[in-house]
Order: sequence, then structure tokens, then C-alpha cells
Amino acid sequence: MGERVETACELAAQMSEQIIAVMRGVEDPAERHRLIGEVLAENSGVVSELAGLIRESVQAMKDEQGMSYGRIAAELGLSRSRAQQLYDGTR
Repeated sequence: MGERVETACELAAQMSEQIIAVMRGVEDPAERHRLIGEVLAENSGVVSELAGLIRESVQAMKDEQGMSYGRIAAELGLSRSRAQQLYDGTR
């Protein structure tokens, strides 16, 4: 793994551990439930943004680098149909 990947993964792991620790510290189940819902809603934008970046990466591999769906799939460990779905922007 490259240094950027390791750094991003470490940050995500640290953030996840901290969020879970905070959630476990909330004794009232209803309050914990509400808080978890708020955190999930707040972070759904991050997930959407990362999904968009994945799509952009696949599109760049196809359009800018001229790779076939089969080659993209092999490179990223996906099926050919999944690579095409990502390119097309479908789930």
C-alpha cells in the first residue's frame, strides 16, 4: 500500500474507534440510538463523496487511459459488469 492509502486507512480507523467509544459511553439506549442516527446521517455525505470518487476513477481509467472494462475489472478486483456499472453511474 502507498503512504496515502495507509494514512487514509489509519485516519478512518481512528475516527471509527473514537465514534464507537463515544457511542458505547452513552448509557441511555434511546439517546444512544438518536446519536447514532445523527452520526450516520452526518457521515452519509462522506460515503456519497467517496462513491463519486470511485466512479470518477473508473471513468478516468476508461476515458483517459483507454482501458477496457475487463482490464479495469482485473486491476480493481471487480467483475467486468461491476466496472461497467461504476462507469455508467449505476448502483
